[in-house]
Amino acid sequence: MKQYLIISFFVGCLAAAASPMNTQTPIAPKERALADSDNKLVAPTLPFVFGSQYLRYPTPTSESWPHDLARMKQLGMNTVKIWVSWNQIEPNEGNFDFSMSDAIMDAIDHAGLKAVVNLIYTPPRWVKGTEQNFDNPQYFDSVSRFVRRMVERYAIHPAMLVWDCWNEPAISFPSGPSTLAQYRKWLTTRYDSPKAAGIVWGRPFAWGRSVITDWSEVEAPPLGFLAESLDWYRFHREHLPEQFSRLGAIIRKADPHHPVMVHDVFTGVTAVHTPYNDEMNMLPLDLHGVSLHVPAAQYEHADFVTENCRYTFAITMKTGVCRKLKKAFWVSESFGGALTFSLPSPPTPGPETLRKNMWQAVALGVQGFLFWQYRPERYPMPGTEDGGWGLTDLAGDDTERSKAVAEFAREVAPLVPLIPLVPARARSAIVVNDLTAFALDTRKRPEQLSAGMSQYTTFERQALEAPYVSAVLGAYRAFTTCNIPVDILSVQDSLDNYELIYLPLPMQMDTVVAERIRAFVERGGTAVLECGAGFYGEHGWVSEVVPGNGLANLFGVKEGEYRYHGVHRTLMDGGLSVSVAYRTGDLHVGTARVTGRFPDGSPARTEQVFGKGKAIYLASSPSIAVFSEPANTGEALIRSLNIKPEIVGEGIEIRRAHRGDSEFIFIFNHSSKAQTVRVSESSSHLFTPIRGRINYDGQALRCSIPARDLAIALSKR
Repeated sequence: MKQYLIISFFVGCLAAAASPMNTQTPIAPKERALADSDNKLVAPTLPFVFGSQYLRYPTPTSESWPHDLARMKQLGMNTVKIWVSWNQIEPNEGNFDFSMSDAIMDAIDHAGLKAVVNLIYTPPRWVKGTEQNFDNPQYFDSVSRFVRRMVERYAIHPAMLVWDCWNEPAISFPSGPSTLAQYRKWLTTRYDSPKAAGIVWGRPFAWGRSVITDWSEVEAPPLGFLAESLDWYRFHREHLPEQFSRLGAIIRKADPHHPVMVHDVFTGVTAVHTPYNDEMNMLPLDLHGVSLHVPAAQYEHADFVTENCRYTFAITMKTGVCRKLKKAFWVSESFGGALTFSLPSPPTPGPETLRKNMWQAVALGVQGFLFWQYRPERYPMPGTEDGGWGLTDLAGDDTERSKAVAEFAREVAPLVPLIPLVPARARSAIVVNDLTAFALDTRKRPEQLSAGMSQYTTFERQALEAPYVSAVLGAYRAFTTCNIPVDILSVQDSLDNYELIYLPLPMQMDTVVAERIRAFVERGGTAVLECGAGFYGEHGWVSEVVPGNGLANLFGVKEGEYRYHGVHRTLMDGGLSVSVAYRTGDLHVGTARVTGRFPDGSPARTEQVFGKGKAIYLASSPSIAVFSEPANTGEALIRSLNIKPEIVGEGIEIRRAHRGDSEFIFIFNHSSKAQTVRVSESSSHLFTPIRGRINYDGQALRCSIPARDLAIALSKR
């Protein structure tokens, strides 16, 4: 293996991409490093990382590496992500084989690229014992040795860029003896005694659950016991970042120069089957990424708008947390091709889909974008990945998708010094709670949902199976399809910089969250809550009064029962018709003013002035209705909040972002026909077209945008 001492680190702009027939030498990347007061190398700044996952042993084979890596460089990529697996590196205990990793790292360096090394913890067969998780000290010691040896070997390799310390973690709730020991220890910090915990959990009265006399009697709770399950969830949510911290400490000790990241496959509240909290997980490491795949046939499906919102929601939530913590965020895996060449298979995504995904990521503030993957997998894998996911064809030759990547690299290169862009300030925020997702969406068994489901549409089925995720995505869709900037906040975040907050189906709520909402309204904000607010309290018990935790006083109403009614229309003041799903039975109105009614005349919407602000209560879930109806843009819901949509067009999406004195407007045309779009713009600055045909008359931008394409305009302050 080549040995080099890195005194400066790779950071720079994208190499200029060449067309398939262009042999022009790419622009060499600039190099620089951050130094502390003693001129010692510290964590490097990062470029706009652009590239692809490439090697997941055994494919591609080494014969393909020189051609593929050279072509990736020509396409404008600067980074390659490789898998390095424990069972391959240490096939026998204490005996390490670095031949494959040496060869690929040297090949990456020879091609002028940088490497993200993804550590994979598939245990070798010599690892014995049933508890193969990081809570088992013996198991973790063995993992630590593998990590340490890998990092020591490549810390000074010139291709090294970033250590990705865990591939898509947190997909389960481990419950072996070592994990239970950690859980019991955690409980002692939360409760004074086993008896105190038992009282909160409803023991011994809850369905035959026994009295707890000693912490050693505590086991993983069965599905359905919410009071116990919330503690089990909270423990794992706090415990996972500790695992990241332990891995990060090992890597940083052996290599203090290169950043450490983790990339997950979920985001926040959409991680309903796993204990995942974005902010907690980002804290221990230097940067964060996510695997984010949009269905391949998105443009051909009627549900494109909903699926597109899943994609941008995830990025919006992640980049918001990363900006708060001053950390970089990457899209670490985005599909490069069809799921598989085998049958049945969804249609292959077109180049316009990839172009949309890349530009949306830039507009939303990402600092890196990696595909999964460059070449299709050739090894027959379990599932759907063999023969699929590639930017190229099976032989490694260019496709229209790989050419679209080269086009993007050329166009984005001048903007790289400004990346990451900062999305426009939002005055509104959707406030989400992962505990609500857990309470509502994870405790349902499939057999509980089977009866009578055939009467519902696909979207209504999902609304029943995962009502909270559906509500959150529906609320986000309503704002974004009306081109209203909106941030995604967790219930722990500050509300100080917002004028309006929207809480979709907020059925689990701690007392401190309710107090924060109350204070927000008193200061002059507008809080909009959907039905069932605070139905579950901090410990999972059903509240005596809903809205719970004192919110009934804030909103001036008291709920009856709530139930799913399917999607139907309801009337608001001014004759505005809004689609709703779920609704309360009888909403008892106290001091609030009724501002909308259901068709049967019962209250559907109320308002109450409180302090300097306003509290709006919705006796239904309009957000689920927006999610459940593919044609529902959410415009009526947005107008009912006294917000004027900027543009509600067929598939028109507007994103504003800035960096320094540069301001950008990204205008996407997701529809299947060319459109001329007029965007009002009061700025006195001139706008320069960056991409597409754009005219500015001093009051508005007028853009002619082909189908499934975009235009970009730039102004300087």
